[in-house]
Amino acid sequence: MKARQSEPEAPKVLMELRPAFDGFAGIPQETRLLFRGLRMLGSVQVMGMLQTSHRILARGTRSSGYFADERWLPESRKINRYSRVVVSAAETPFATIIDKVANAVERRVMSTTLTLGTLFGAGSVRLSVFRPRHFEDFVWRTLFSKTLPASDFDLVTGADLRICSVPWHTMHMVGLNTLTALRTARYQRLDTKGIDVFIGQTPYPARIHKDTAFVIRYHDALPVLMPHTIPDKSLHQATHFYTLWSNVRSGAYFACVSETTRRDLLKIYPKIGHRAVTIHNMVSHHYYLEDSSPERVPGIIRSRLSNLDPNTKDMGLSPDFLSLS
Repeated sequence: MKARQSEPEAPKVLMELRPAFDGFAGIPQETRLLFRGLRMLGSVQVMGMLQTSHRILARGTRSSGYFADERWLPESRKINRYSRVVVSAAETPFATIIDKVANAVERRVMSTTLTLGTLFGAGSVRLSVFRPRHFEDFVWRTLFSKTLPASDFDLVTGADLRICSVPWHTMHMVGLNTLTALRTARYQRLDTKGIDVFIGQTPYPARIHKDTAFVIRYHDALPVLMPHTIPDKSLHQATHFYTLWSNVRSGAYFACVSETTRRDLLKIYPKIGHRAVTIHNMVSHHYYLEDSSPERVPGIIRSRLSNLDPNTKDMGLSPDFLSLS
């Protein structure tokens, strides 16, 4: 009798959740909806990566390597570690005098240290672990409640999380700092060893492990093709272009939100057509098919005409349209 072969482990997908820390619509909403959608797939193991744009997140636990403290830390210490992560998303956690000095030094030298390491090909940005058990309310309120219905609570808060303590903006600046020295941008490596697929929202300022597939959710090329329409033009244009350039060189695949976005991407890099596909944004549960009469539209418009200036009351609409109700 043959022994049963163990089933292969489900592919591990790590998805950037940084935009979910921000507003309601646009990329933050798409991030929440995409994570929810991926979590509904039973054939893959989906994890989220916590990272903020500017704040340094406290480190979680280590599950592998020489410093795998998750193996020997008592549960109370693990809970305290994760609790400090929660605090660090909003403010600096309580620290001793020594810790405060060390944290201050780290903040000042982080960009320089990462830049030097990138220039000499040393080191990587390591990820720590955040187990959401006992902290589901934080995960829900901070990342998902702005978009998802309460019925999705268990689905999205049950996923394991990884922490990138280095701020997203700092990683961008490391690339621009190397641009000054090398005349070509080089980004630090994100330690994704053991991860099968990494999904970034917008061009992501890092290289990843050679065995990890790189997927970029590409929303638009406005910072490059229409920089006059965005704020902080110089920095926004530079970070987008050079990070995109790095992702292209890394062999990333691009899931564009529209065919127009895909065409814009190919205007910049026409040779990556085989790595760029169109996958439209997911639709929120707030939008649904409704069996409403088209005749309601003229009535809604007419009800608001009384609030307009008398000289512009007809809004250029035809008499036939205005007569409908």
